[in-house]
Amino acid sequence: DPKQLILKDFLKVPLLNQEDCKCFFIKNEKINKDLAKDWFPLKTHHKELYAIKMLDISMEPTIKSNSILFIKILHSIDLNENDYYFCYLNKLDIFLIRKIKKIDSAYFLVPENNLLFNKIELNDSVSMLGTVTDYYLHIKD
Repeated sequence: DPKQLILKDFLKVPLLNQEDCKCFFIKNEKINKDLAKDWFPLKTHHKELYAIKMLDISMEPTIKSNSILFIKILHSIDLNENDYYFCYLNKLDIFLIRKIKKIDSAYFLVPENNLLFNKIELNDSVSMLGTVTDYYLHIKD
């Protein structure tokens, strides 16, 4: 495609590593998308998207380890059950992908793989950073 017409409808989404995520989401530092080492094209109308790699098996079988997830920045906390969220656990200094479930009157971050991972109640030590809009799955690693 010499005129790059295929990519004109696609957003160039930078892939953030763990350190990039800390700088951007926790320290509120700017990320220069043009300097991203890796990026993925995604046909979308969203403008504030970032890509991350799923590093664990907590959301299998739905989201496989090493899948590329596209994260839309959360500007307001309007939680929808069964949506997938990108979160930061302040006390443990880790990022997670989880579904939201309301149980009784409380909200929980729930893994798909509940044999190996536990649900976590939403509280002040959890920062809700974004929602997962799409993901790329690689059949072979």
